Amino acid sequence: MSTIIDTTSTKQQLKREYKMQELTIKNDEKSALPAFIAARDCAERNKKNRDSFGPVQNILSNELFCLAVTAYTGSQVYRNFRQKFITIKVANPRMYDLISKEVETLNEFCTRNSIEIVKTARAVIYRIA
Repeated sequence: MSTIIDTTSTKQQLKREYKMQELTIKNDEKSALPAFIAARDCAERNKKNRDSFGPVQNILSNELFCLAVTAYTGSQVYRNFRQKFITIKVANPRMYDLISKEVETLNEFCTRNSIEIVKTARAVIYRIA
């Protein structure tokens, strides 16, 4: 007994399965898993790069971080140790935070210590070189 396999229908079925797999992959990108992986990668890079900065830069980043937390009470504040600089990121700053006296104090601290301020649509980033 021999069986006859229709290759055209098998190819079409494989194409349908591939398209279904492609759809499920696209839907998986919206899950929390990629954000978890990005956060873990950032934590590993922070551990790796933390020792490459001197004590003066670490103390300066601690002071800047504390000032940013007190100035932007309604926003999340993150500290990242990059390869060449340290960043303090304020995610989604609120309007009442941007016009507070604490932010003025923070900006004066940045000008005194030559810290770069980068403002984007969704964040304020302070860079310590």
